[in-house]
Amino acid sequence: MVSELRIEFIPDECCKGFRKMAQTHRYVLAGFGFFSFLLLFFGAGLLDSGKIEANTYLWVQAVAILIGLFTLAAAIEKMLPRCLLDFKSSALWWAVGLAILAYFARVAALDDVNRVFHIDPSALPMTLAAANVMRFFIWMEWPFIIMASISFVVLMLIAKGTYFSEDMPENERAASGILGFSIMMNCILCAAFIHFHLDEQGRQQKLYRTAHATDFVSTFHCQGIDADKFSVLFIGPEQRKVLVAPKLPAPLLFGKRSAEFLQALMVPAEFPTVDCAPTVNFEQWSKDLSTLR
Repeated sequence: MVSELRIEFIPDECCKGFRKMAQTHRYVLAGFGFFSFLLLFFGAGLLDSGKIEANTYLWVQAVAILIGLFTLAAAIEKMLPRCLLDFKSSALWWAVGLAILAYFARVAALDDVNRVFHIDPSALPMTLAAANVMRFFIWMEWPFIIMASISFVVLMLIAKGTYFSEDMPENERAASGILGFSIMMNCILCAAFIHFHLDEQGRQQKLYRTAHATDFVSTFHCQGIDADKFSVLFIGPEQRKVLVAPKLPAPLLFGKRSAEFLQALMVPAEFPTVDCAPTVNFEQWSKDLSTLR
C-alpha cells in the first residue's frame, strides 16, 4: 500500500513571517537610520563651532555612513520575499557574485597601485588593501544613485499619502519615512564622495597618503638620504634597496574645513630606487657596545 503524499503550496505562507515581523524591523531600522542622520548633523555642528577638527569629523562621517549602509543592507534583506531567502542557492549566488566582484576589484587595485609607484604592488600590502576598498566603492556609485532615486520616489508617494493603505498607523508611516529619508541621504553622500574624491587623480592622491601612513618608513639609516625630508619603502627579497619619496607636506589646518586625508597634494611622477647603505659602521658599533658592558 502506497500512501499518497500531497504537497500543498500556499504562497501567502512564504511571506507571512516577514509581514509578522515587518513592524518591529521597520522601527529598528528607522532608529538606526535616524541615529546615522543625527550623528552627521551633530558632528557638523561640533565642527562648525570648533569643538572638533576636520579629521575627527571625517571619522564621525565614516561611522555614520557605515551605520547607514548597514540600514540599507538590512532593509533590502527584509524587503526581499522570505520564500526567496529560503533558497540556499540564492545565498550561494550572492557569495559567487561577491567573489567575482572582489576578484575584479583586486585586478583593478593592482593596476591603480602600479600606476602610482611603478613597482610590484605586493610591496605595499596596506595600500593595495585600500585600493581594493576604493575600487569596490567606485563600482557602487550608480547603485547608490539608483537607490537614492528609488527612496526619493517612495518619499514623494508617502508625502502624497498614496504609498500606504489607509489602515496603516501614523507611527508606522513616520518610521517608514525616516527610514527612506536616511537611506536616500546616505546613498547621496556615498555617491557624492565617490564622484568628487575617488576619480583617478583623487584616487592616486589618497593611495599616496595611505602608502606614507602604512607602508613607507619615516625613520631609517641610509647613507645619502635625509630622513627629515624623505620616507623610504624597503623592497626586494634582501630589503637592501629602497624606494624614496618626499615626505608629505604639512596639512592645511587654518581656514580650511577639509580633513587631511581629503586635501589635494602633488604625487611625484617617478620614485627613485637606490641601494640603502647603512650609516652605522658595524665594527665601530660593536666596539662601542662592548665598552658599555
